[in-house]
Amino acid sequence: MHSTELGQSGWPAGWPLGLPLGWPLGWPLAWQIALLLGGALLLALLLRPARREWLREQDDEASPAPRHEDRIDALRTMATQEFSDMLQRVRDNGGVMRGIDLDGEPVLVLGSKQDLASQIEPGTRRIGFGVLTSQRLDVPGELVCERDLFAEGRASVAQSAVVRSLLSLRDVAIGVRARVTGRVHADGRLDVAEGAWLHGEASAGQALALARRTRFVRLHAPVIEFGTREVPAARPGGTLPEYLPGDAQHDAANRRYIVHGDLSVPAGHRVMADLIVGGRLVVHENCIITGSLRADRSVRLGQGVQVEGGIVSPSDIRIADNCRIDGPVMAGTRLIVGTGCVLGTRGDPVSVSAARMRIATGSVVYGFVSARQAGQVVAPQDLQS
Repeated sequence: MHSTELGQSGWPAGWPLGLPLGWPLGWPLAWQIALLLGGALLLALLLRPARREWLREQDDEASPAPRHEDRIDALRTMATQEFSDMLQRVRDNGGVMRGIDLDGEPVLVLGSKQDLASQIEPGTRRIGFGVLTSQRLDVPGELVCERDLFAEGRASVAQSAVVRSLLSLRDVAIGVRARVTGRVHADGRLDVAEGAWLHGEASAGQALALARRTRFVRLHAPVIEFGTREVPAARPGGTLPEYLPGDAQHDAANRRYIVHGDLSVPAGHRVMADLIVGGRLVVHENCIITGSLRADRSVRLGQGVQVEGGIVSPSDIRIADNCRIDGPVMAGTRLIVGTGCVLGTRGDPVSVSAARMRIATGSVVYGFVSARQAGQVVAPQDLQS
C-alpha cells in the first residue's frame, strides 16, 4: 500500500499553491474573491447557450412566422396588380398573352373569344400553367390543371376535371365528379354537381349549392343549399305544454336545467330554458326548446323540433327531418342532418362543425360548415347506411 505525505499546509506535498484543508473558509480573502469571480465566469460560459436559446424564443414570440397567404386572396391580387396591364390589353384587343408570376411559373392570359381548349394540344390531359381570362373560363372534361385559375366572367369545370384553385368574379359551376384540390370561390353563386369532391374550402358571395353525393370539407356562403331545397312541414299549431325535468337541478338565475344522467323530453312539449345533460339527450318530435342544448354523450332530435339556441356535444348529434336550429351546432364526432332542416337564419349566420358529417338533400345552412375529416351530401333514404 502506498502512503501520501502531507505538507505543512495539510495538502499533499507537491500540490500547487499549498491550499489549506479548510477550503474555502480558511482561505485568505483575496483567494475567496478570486474563486467567486472564477465561478461566476464559468457559470456564465455554461449558461450562454441556454440564454441564447431563450432570447431566440422571445424573438420568435414577438415576431411570429408569417402566415401563408390564402390562395384566393393571392389570385385576386395577381389579377388586379401583377397582371392588370395584360388583362386590360386582352380585354381591349382580344388575343392571347403569356407571362410569369412572382413564383416564376408560366401564366396564360386569354382575351375575348379565346378559350382554354383552343390553347392546348388535342389529347392533352394535364397543364402546368396558370390561366387568367377577361371573360368566361371553361375547363375541358378530364383535364388536370396544376396551377391556379382566374376568370372575370363565369367559370365552369367540366365532368371529371381536376383544378387546384379557382376564382371567378361571377359564378362557378363544378361538374359531375370533378375535383377541386385547393380553394374555390365565386363572388356570385357556386353550384357543385353530383359526385364532385371539394378538398379545400368552397365559398361564394351569394349562394352555394351542392348536389347529392358531393363530398366537402369547409363551406362558407350566406346560404348553403344541400340538393333541392324542400319546404319544411308545417308544425302543429296551438300552445304547447311546458316540460319541467323532474329530477333536474334548476338554475333559475341562468334559465337552465342541469341533469346528471340521461334526459328524454316527451313529444309536443316546450322547454323554457337551456338543457345541460351529463348523459344522452333525446328531444322527441314537435318540441320547442327556448334555449340551447348541451349533452356530454349524444343529442338526438325528433322530427319537427325547433331549437332557438345552439346544440353542443363532444359526441354525436343527430337531427331528424324538418327541424330548425337557430344557433351553432357543434358535434365532437359525427353530425347527421335530415331533410328539410334549416340551420341558422339569413340575418344571423351560424357555424356547423363535426369531425364527420352527413347532410340530407333538402336542407339549408346559413353561414359556415366545417367537416374536419369528411362531409357528404346524401339522399334522405341513405342516411341510415
